[in-house]
Amino acid sequence: AIFAHRIARCKPEKAGEPQQLIYLDSHQTGGRLPAPRYTLTANANGALGICYNPTDTAGPQGDLVKGNVIRGYPTAIALNKTSNYNVIQGNTLFYTANVRLEGLVIRGTAIAVSAPPPEIGIMVMQSRNVAVLNNMIYNAGLGIFVRGGRSFGNRIEGNTLTANANGALGICYNPTDTDTAGPQGDLVKGNVIRGYPTAIALNKTSNYNVIQGNTLFYTAMAIATESTTNFDMENVKVQIK
Repeated sequence: AIFAHRIARCKPEKAGEPQQLIYLDSHQTGGRLPAPRYTLTANANGALGICYNPTDTAGPQGDLVKGNVIRGYPTAIALNKTSNYNVIQGNTLFYTANVRLEGLVIRGTAIAVSAPPPEIGIMVMQSRNVAVLNNMIYNAGLGIFVRGGRSFGNRIEGNTLTANANGALGICYNPTDTDTAGPQGDLVKGNVIRGYPTAIALNKTSNYNVIQGNTLFYTAMAIATESTTNFDMENVKVQIK
C-alpha cells in the first residue's frame, strides 16, 4: 500500500516559529516526504525541524527523509523509539545544537567525489554538541563530513564506514566555503573505517580534536592531520591493498 503524507505546519505555543515544522504520525507511513525537498528555518521558539511520533503506540515506518536543509532548530530531526525502518539520508543541518544521529543505515551509490555534488553519508556543518553514533555507511565517497569553525564539542563514535568504489575520505574535518576555520574540540572514537584511501583527515585549521580508539583499514593513509594540536591515540591502523 502507498500512503500519502500530510505535511502539517503545527500551531506554535506562542508567537514565533511552530514547535514542529513537519510532523508525521503513525497514520502517515510507508513513503517519503513529497517533492520538493524542504528548506526549514527557525528564528524563534523552534523545537523540532522534522518529527516522527506515534498517535497510538506505533510511529511511522519505512520512510525516506532525504535532501532537506534544516537550519536553527535545537533538534533538526527527531524519531521516537517506535518509528522504525526509516532512512535519513543526505540532509544538511545548519547551526544546530544537541542533535543525536543514531542507528542510521546509509547506502551510497559510489558516485565519484569529483561529481557535483559529492556523495556524503552524514554532514555536520557549523553545529555543536552533535552526537553521530552507531550508524552504518556504505559506498559514500565522503563518509562523515564535519565542517566549519562553529562546529565544536561533537562526538563521532561507534560508526561503521565502508568504501567499495570511489571512496575518498572516511571521516573528514574541513572549513566551509565562507569560514576558513575548521571544527574544534571534537571526539572521534571507536569507529571502524575500511577501504578509504585516507580513513580520517583533518585540515590545518581543525584543531584540538581527539582521534581515539578507532580501527582503520586504509589503502594510503590512516590519519592525515595538518595540525599538531590534534591527538592520535590508541588507534589500530591496518594498510590493505
